[in-house]
Amino acid sequence: MHGTLAALRRMKPRDRGTIVQVGSALAYRGIPLQSAYCGAKHAIQGFNEALRCELLHDGSRVRTTMVQMPAVNTPQFSWVRSKLPHQAQPVPPIYQPEVAARAVLHAAAHPRRREYWVGGSTVGTLIANAVAPGVLDRYLARTGYRSQQTGAEKPAAGRRTSGRRRIARGISVRTASSTTRRRRGACSCGRAGTTVPSPRPGVPWPRRRWRCGGERGRNSRFVPRSPVERRSPAAIGT
Repeated sequence: MHGTLAALRRMKPRDRGTIVQVGSALAYRGIPLQSAYCGAKHAIQGFNEALRCELLHDGSRVRTTMVQMPAVNTPQFSWVRSKLPHQAQPVPPIYQPEVAARAVLHAAAHPRRREYWVGGSTVGTLIANAVAPGVLDRYLARTGYRSQQTGAEKPAAGRRTSGRRRIARGISVRTASSTTRRRRGACSCGRAGTTVPSPRPGVPWPRRRWRCGGERGRNSRFVPRSPVERRSPAAIGT
């Protein structure tokens, strides 16, 4: 919120700019064991909706959009305090951070859309929560605890997992968003039109077409990434 307000102080006098809020499927759907995280994402969702209405009322050309992320392979689960008996993990399927970064970049370049849903798991979760939230409550009550733990024991206190390249090969992740077509160097998936741009401007995606949900790693074991501090771009000015 403070980052957004700091950006607005510079964007509003120029009457241009783009604010990208990095959200999550958990901005709409709370899950067990992550009450504080879900509360924070719900708060950002409400803040962004209120801000968007205010900018529309003022006739401002400052744009705001929100990118709802799936589970991402981040260092969060290597340093977060956990009282679970086993190593914590995000709810699968787990996507690599490059997928999230491409979605944020695309949203910054195409801010007229209200929000973007990244990944098939996000699309499915949000639609199911809108149609049958009570059923989803009971489903998560049965599976939410197990799905957020691996079969491995928690590492000893003070031990950190290092070596992102090695870890990336050991985790079951999704490496690209679903697509059935190539159009202007971007992939699209799902009801909300989740899109991510090509790896480099002017370089199209390979001709191989990804199956829905992307490609899974060979090993389904979750290994947290090294706790390297990475900041998601909260506001991008033009």
